[in-house]
Amino acid sequence: ILTALPSRLVKTGHLPSLGEPRGAIWVEIAVDDVRLQVVNTHFGLRRRERMTQARTLAGEDWLGSPACSDHPTVLAGDFNAEMDSPEIQTFMSAGGALDTLAVVHDRGIAGSLESRFTWDSGLNENTAFASRPTNASGRKLKGYDLLNALEATIPRRIDYIFLNEVFRPEDVL
Repeated sequence: ILTALPSRLVKTGHLPSLGEPRGAIWVEIAVDDVRLQVVNTHFGLRRRERMTQARTLAGEDWLGSPACSDHPTVLAGDFNAEMDSPEIQTFMSAGGALDTLAVVHDRGIAGSLESRFTWDSGLNENTAFASRPTNASGRKLKGYDLLNALEATIPRRIDYIFLNEVFRPEDVL
């Protein structure tokens, strides 16, 4: 989390993970006389893993703590999940979170639906191999592995910036 404003590290921590290690960082930034809480994360690739990670972040040690719930709080990151997923709905329902992109889109600022995608394998050269129906040895993928490769080619939105209920839609630029 980069800022030129006075800030302090509040917490870093590992999130429950089934594969790659995942974590979150929480920083408090002094904006004039306001203590802005900013939490950033990167969730895992598996649905069950992401749901556990969402529950952990929504809990009292993170976003559910008075330091977050009583102050303006920003939650941002790569959640590897779409808006209607249970993981994202955990934040939308638990904290009444504002989805900043939806707010600006509703105002006509964010453009077309396609401009709302944050993952598009056609534009991301890192996924050229991952979206092929073969593995690194050239063996054809089958079943779940093939579905995963095909799903990687579908543009979607997986990155979010949420604001807690202390904010109003008018606060979103």
